[in-house]
Amino acid sequence: MTINMNANRGISIIEVLIAFAVTCIFLATTLPAHRDSLIRDRVSGSIRMAVPAREALMKTCAADAQSVVKRNIDAGYLFIPSPEAGDYISKIELSADCARRSMIVLIWTGNTGATHDPVIALTADSSGHGESWSCQLLEGDLRHVPATCHLVETPMPADI
Repeated sequence: MTINMNANRGISIIEVLIAFAVTCIFLATTLPAHRDSLIRDRVSGSIRMAVPAREALMKTCAADAQSVVKRNIDAGYLFIPSPEAGDYISKIELSADCARRSMIVLIWTGNTGATHDPVIALTADSSGHGESWSCQLLEGDLRHVPATCHLVETPMPADI
């Protein structure tokens, strides 16, 4: 009777190392995309948490079509960070010229995990009274904002 010694050998150390290397390569390629997705979710949440700011501007312009909002208090809006926002908003500023139908909500995000936290402008469509808003990225990385936001090219200041 012949006994085959290699029949129940198990897994060799080389096979374990190869499996470990493949796993490391997989993780190295997927973790940056996961990180960007997490940041994008935080920024999207910040945009959703700015709805009361947009509503304050719309209410102000609906009450007086000649109003000019230069500070948040002019629209009766006070930004107070909330647990729902997850502390991903560091500042919100409102601006409006109701006669020109111009309403802008500036959102400075914070603690999102991005190297440079995005700054976003929500701008009301000038044809209406705030029914539709556009999202523009003023600062930060485009991959860290929702697909509905687009990058605003700002001119470089002239050297003096």
